[in-house]
Amino acid sequence: MTPTPETAPAKSADGSLNGPMTDGPLKYTKYGIAFGLVTMMVGVVATLLYGYRPAPVRIMKPSFFETPDQIGAVALKRFYVPLAKEKIVVLGLPTNRDWAAPIATGFMIAASQNSRKFTRVIIDDKMPVETRDQIRAVAPNLIELNTNTGTLAELTDALNAGLAANELILVIVPNLYSTHLLPGNAISRLEQIMATGGVADGVPKDAASVGSSASLFSLTVGPLALEASQEKELDPICMGSERDGSGTADLGCAIAQAGRYFYRKRILDKEPNARDRFTAIMQSPKANDFLLLVRQPQNFGKKL
Repeated sequence: MTPTPETAPAKSADGSLNGPMTDGPLKYTKYGIAFGLVTMMVGVVATLLYGYRPAPVRIMKPSFFETPDQIGAVALKRFYVPLAKEKIVVLGLPTNRDWAAPIATGFMIAASQNSRKFTRVIIDDKMPVETRDQIRAVAPNLIELNTNTGTLAELTDALNAGLAANELILVIVPNLYSTHLLPGNAISRLEQIMATGGVADGVPKDAASVGSSASLFSLTVGPLALEASQEKELDPICMGSERDGSGTADLGCAIAQAGRYFYRKRILDKEPNARDRFTAIMQSPKANDFLLLVRQPQNFGKKL
């Protein structure tokens, strides 16, 4: 069949034939654009459902200590400048670690030595007796009360009294109460009360009356794993939200993920005698919210 003028391919200026344009390359481009749009939409939906959480800011890389009180002292010195504008500091401790109380006392002693003495120290009355006794040795006028009641009335009364007297206040609670990673816990509800004028009576009822912002300065202490085999020792447990009956997995996962970053770096093998010393890191998952994570020596607490 001889091509007619209507069906014959056209000649270009150089005499070559130009056949009908096909969409081969464009077809794959369209698929790529469609895939990109779907991926973006999935990301947006996931963000709406689960929220966007930026990577935590690393405050202190793995550092090594002979005693836990040294860790508390270093933490105080690291935050000396931001603490200068805070009237209330919340310190959260694990309730099942023997090294937790010395970290608190080291923090308090360093504060006194650096002109930041806490003149009112409040501790949750459900903290272990040993912890309360060790802290009372540093703060003889220690106030023990329930910091996690439904209304938080006892705690807010104690805070109001301290603020009215222009005191520097340290509140020591279980670490599940202190972190901003767990919505609805004690610190979150206290901040809501503060925002509505419940703290403080007799002083200006705005954020400036209780600190530098509406968010309380919080330092939450927890365990640290620097090797995968150590994760079984961590608490709270990191698990999926569908299995998290206690509502503490967000803190547990933040603790686990903080250590995982260092697994491949083999920190404990590179530093001399690292396994026989305390190791600590600090990071900030949110504004005014800090994690101080501690790995205890391999023979800590064992009788020789």
